[in-house]
Formats: sequence, C-alpha cells, structure tokens
Amino acid sequence: MDFLNGYIKNPEAFRQAPLYLSPFNGEALLRNQGLWAAYEGDVFPVLEEEGRLLNVCSSATRALAMVLEDLQLDPEAEVWVLTTSNNRYLSGCVTRTIELYCRWSRQYSSATAAILVNHEFGFVRRDMAALRAYQLPLIEDCAYSYYSALDGRRAGSQGDYAFYSLAKTFPMQAGGLLYAGGRELADASLSASAVRYLKACYAHYSGQGEDIKRRRRHLYAAFLERFGAAGWPARFEPAAGEVPGAFLFGAPGRDLSALKVYLQQQGVECSVFYGEEVFYLPCHQSMEEGHVDYLFTLIKDFLA
Repeated sequence: MDFLNGYIKNPEAFRQAPLYLSPFNGEALLRNQGLWAAYEGDVFPVLEEEGRLLNVCSSATRALAMVLEDLQLDPEAEVWVLTTSNNRYLSGCVTRTIELYCRWSRQYSSATAAILVNHEFGFVRRDMAALRAYQLPLIEDCAYSYYSALDGRRAGSQGDYAFYSLAKTFPMQAGGLLYAGGRELADASLSASAVRYLKACYAHYSGQGEDIKRRRRHLYAAFLERFGAAGWPARFEPAAGEVPGAFLFGAPGRDLSALKVYLQQQGVECSVFYGEEVFYLPCHQSMEEGHVDYLFTLIKDFLA
C-alpha cells in the first residue's frame, strides 16, 4: 500500500475515489432516479429559461450535431472554430462531430460558412460583437459555461445557436440544452422516459444556481492559492460573472502526459491542455476544499 500524507495512492482496482469533470457522483445516481420517479411535469422536450426556448438533448455533442443538421452546410464548407484561449487545443467531440457534416478550420477563409465559439471551461471569449459582424451563423459552445457571463451578458446569449452540457453543470450522467433562435428542434434519440429524467433533474438542480456559482468560485480560489504558491499559476483568472468549469494550471518543463496517466489511474478525470504546458483538473460544486489538498498532494508527489 502506497501511503501519502493521509491518502492512499495507487489503490487497488475499484478502490479509487473518482473525481469527474462532471459534478456527478454515486450519491446523485440514486437521487436522480428518485427525481425521475417523482416528476409530475410534462415530457415535451423543451423548456423555457429567462424567456428563451431551450431544446432538451441527450448531450452537448448531440446538440452540436442538431445545429449542423439544421444548417445543412455543403460538405466542402468550413466551420471556423475559435476558443477563449486561442490555443490549438480542441475537444475531439467537437471536431469529430463537425467532420460528420463538413470541414472545420481554425482560420477564416472564403469557405467559411459558420462560426463556432467555444467558451472554454467557463471562461467567455471577449470579441463576440466583432464575430457577429461577419454575418454568418454564430454557434456558441457553452458546454462548460452554463452559468458564466461577461459584462452582464450570459454566455450563449449572442449567437444564433447555443448549447450547454447538463452533465458538466449538474450532478447528472447525461443531458444537454440547445438554443436555436426560439425554434423547436427535436432530439429523435430521446425517449419520453429519458426526457422525463432530464427535465426532472433540471427542475431540481437549476434552482440551486446561486449556491453552485458560489461553491465553484470558492473552490477555484482555493486552487489559485494552493497551486500558485507552488509556482503553478492558473491559466485563466476569472472575471466578474465567470463561473469556472475546471482548474487549469501551468507546469513548464514537466511531463504532463505522464501526469495525466497517473491521475487517471487514481480515478481523476483530467488531461493536458494540448498546445501549452498546461493541465486541467475538475472544479465543481460536488467537491470540497479537501479535494484541492488531495489533488495538490498527488501532483506535488508525482512532479517532485
């Protein structure tokens, strides 16, 4: 048994203490089933939030596919993909989904037919007004940014389309929301029972928004202090209104690919922010400050 500062590292199989990028955990599994069983609302796959009609989807990835199906772009057309950081890193879920319908690019060109903006990890891209000036369909990827806002404007409020991940926002195993300019777009993959589950969980957890925002910001501040003191600075500093969806820190000259393998063996969902010497970790309302100490202890030991 490997013992480290009150924690066991490299535990036996099925003895890990999982920390996901999603707030989901074992306790939520049973709670969500109970919410589904007790739900008495409608099972129409839409809901209204702040005056906007949102379509209920199986996931944020499925929501992006629905957007591309709705746009009916030429297979030779390009989706210009931008991110908050302008780093080359893109999720394979995004690129693989686009490739099912057309092409993607990191640059504007004569082939550009739509713009996709990824508000990375809860941090909002700053030049949305300038992007509107291209007069192309504007898609906002708010998978990690459901609660984030900048200058009083919520992420997802400036595009023709916007999609969110329920599973990255609430302790849920699945679910997404899609804004399509007030139109209904049905996710044919969802059964009535699945819609009931997603709407039951949404109805329960969405009422906890202020507490969720507070807890995420508090945890991020703990990450900032602990990792910053060790010389591992945060990649993003939250502006007023932004609600972090993960904690990213820089560790120049370290083997971050090996760190990824090690932490995943401990049950931690994490990865390298490829294109930079930066690493990202879970940061959400289901975690406590003690989890910051746990992650810091593991990482310090591994990188020492």
